[in-house]
Amino acid sequence: MTLQAYFILGYPGETENDIRKTTELAIKLPLHLADFSLFSPHPGTPVFNELKNSGRLKDIDFSSFDYQQVSIPSGYVGKKKLKRLQLKAYLSFYLRIKILFKMSKDFKNVKFIKSVFWKLYLLAGSFTSAIKIKDIKEIQSSILVE
Repeated sequence: MTLQAYFILGYPGETENDIRKTTELAIKLPLHLADFSLFSPHPGTPVFNELKNSGRLKDIDFSSFDYQQVSIPSGYVGKKKLKRLQLKAYLSFYLRIKILFKMSKDFKNVKFIKSVFWKLYLLAGSFTSAIKIKDIKEIQSSILVE
């Protein structure tokens, strides 16, 4: 049985420390796969209405509702920093021996391989447009330290 979890990063009011705790939780859980999506307020939801009433939706980018782009800043974490924290969450989760070993067992499953490569493709596109090479090197070095 494969255990997968979905985490939302950048929820309104969420701090950088909250996002780090979410990443740490994902690492502690006995998961095989994890998705770290970025918050997007969908029309008709209570949080959308709350943000609209508070005037925070004037900066929203409705064209970026793909969960890999920042549609609205969290209030405490800027767009660029949020993308960096998302990348760090993915790298911290997937670049562990335990996860790499579990994934290697599943490489016999063609559907699984396609989903992994599709996710990598989407992430690569969104990260390269938002993050510079020096940022990636900084993230890599911080993961090695932690």
